[in-house]
Amino acid sequence: MEEVHERFRKNDRAFLHEHLQERVFSLSRSAQAHFEGMDEAFQQEKRKLEDQLNEVAYEKRKAYLDEQEAKA
Repeated sequence: MEEVHERFRKNDRAFLHEHLQERVFSLSRSAQAHFEGMDEAFQQEKRKLEDQLNEVAYEKRKAYLDEQEAKA
């Protein structure tokens, strides 16, 4: 009986190890997916800000040229 108990205990540990390993991999994949989503959102925000910056630079150049034309 003791031998059966010892085998069960060893098998239980193996199951626990496998379960914990699967949980760690699952959490790792979840974290990776979250960070990839955040990276995509940051890239979109960066592009949006760059577009706004380009628009401001364009308007500034346009205003400067209009001012130069008015002086001429």
